[in-house]
Amino acid sequence: MGFEEVKEWSFKLFKKLGRRELFQAFVVLKNIIEDLTQENKKYKEETQQLRDLVNKLKGEKGKPDIRPPKKKGDLRSIPV
Repeated sequence: MGFEEVKEWSFKLFKKLGRRELFQAFVVLKNIIEDLTQENKKYKEETQQLRDLVNKLKGEKGKPDIRPPKKKGDLRSIPV
């Protein structure tokens, strides 16, 4: 069952459904929400990458590369 079919649902339909059918409808809606959430995240990341590229082409500085802080006892931070 896809999104197009879900758009045709109405509250009257839900009143007629039993527990099993309501549970199945809930699962379908949950899956659609998860799919749309992942798709939205992908589009937000792509939009940010395109914004960064546009800013770079305009000659502006890009997003700074911030590294996580080093641990206090980390020996790799000591120059040799």
